[in-house]
Amino acid sequence: YYGLFLYPTISTFYLFFKNLFPDQVNSRIGFIFIFVGIIYALLSTLMPLSLIYQQYLHYLFLITVVPGLAYVVTCLIQGLKSSKRKEILVLLAGFAVFSLMMIHDILGNFSIIPFYFNWTSTGLSIFILFQALVIAINNQQAHRDKYLAQKKAAENLQMSDKLKDAFLANTSHELRTPLHGITGL
Repeated sequence: YYGLFLYPTISTFYLFFKNLFPDQVNSRIGFIFIFVGIIYALLSTLMPLSLIYQQYLHYLFLITVVPGLAYVVTCLIQGLKSSKRKEILVLLAGFAVFSLMMIHDILGNFSIIPFYFNWTSTGLSIFILFQALVIAINNQQAHRDKYLAQKKAAENLQMSDKLKDAFLANTSHELRTPLHGITGL
């Protein structure tokens, strides 16, 4: 049941990508990613094993995944041009490794190049490591932003505390001064 693990990666990658970079993703194309991933997972589960072993579904998956790869690379490159987020570069590098290994397997399955080893699973593992690195970078940035916001809030509180003390000191002095004149102190 190889398809149960490989085919939903289309859907899960889209959701991961949309969560990290919501500005670069088109929702209609994302719906297609999710739909195709679910259909492939269902087909690989419900099809007779003889068809799965003949790899018709696998060939169809490999053929349809190329436009998805092209779309994701295009989105990553657009995101890299429009923003200076270093996570996009890391994700693009990981995706490039995964894409090259998948293209190698596609060409090997169609006997265009010699095919000795299935590199797609290795590429997917490497890509998952890159995704973990992207998540770590995002978490680090979120913690840094939170720390800076807390530091600024503490500075604002100290400033307002000093202003309050100055106001109370001035008000106290103003209240005491007329009383001194009245009582003759």
